[in-house]
Amino acid sequence: EIRPDISLTGVTQNQVIKDSVSLSSEQNFSAAYIIYEITNKARGKTFKTQEQDPLGSYLWTPPVEFNGNVEIKVTAYDQKKRSYESRSVSVKVDVPHKLSLSGVKAGQTVDKEVTLLASRNFDVTETEYFIKDKKTSKIQSLAKIPYGSIKWFPGPEYAGEKELFVTVKTTDGTSYTSE
Repeated sequence: EIRPDISLTGVTQNQVIKDSVSLSSEQNFSAAYIIYEITNKARGKTFKTQEQDPLGSYLWTPPVEFNGNVEIKVTAYDQKKRSYESRSVSVKVDVPHKLSLSGVKAGQTVDKEVTLLASRNFDVTETEYFIKDKKTSKIQSLAKIPYGSIKWFPGPEYAGEKELFVTVKTTDGTSYTSE
């Protein structure tokens, strides 16, 4: 008469998380699937994964909105869909704001349409894509949108050495600019 037991692995009590962590679980029974639940205690914000392989791992990259005290637990489900919860593990998330422009690489010659995207780990209310002429230092806005990507094809007026970058505005009004 086995009592089903599950525990969270990959993080330890009071660990400080500054980047991605690989979460996994150990259980003493054959689980059909597991779900990780991550709760920011101060904001009351909870994230639940989709069904995960009980023998695999899940890479969690915390967004800035999860900075602070966080509780993580895993729930395993057996073949009859009965659930078994682990104890919560308390951690502190302390990730910095990260912003980069993706869709092009440094030194790349852009001779076809590209999709420019502001890759970030925080919420924004405004995203603006720019091009800067390296000779004249003239900066021109390519598009200003709330968030998301843009498709861009440089016409003949953009010939020559240029720099592309993106500026975003957070929900609290703070601006960040990529390289």
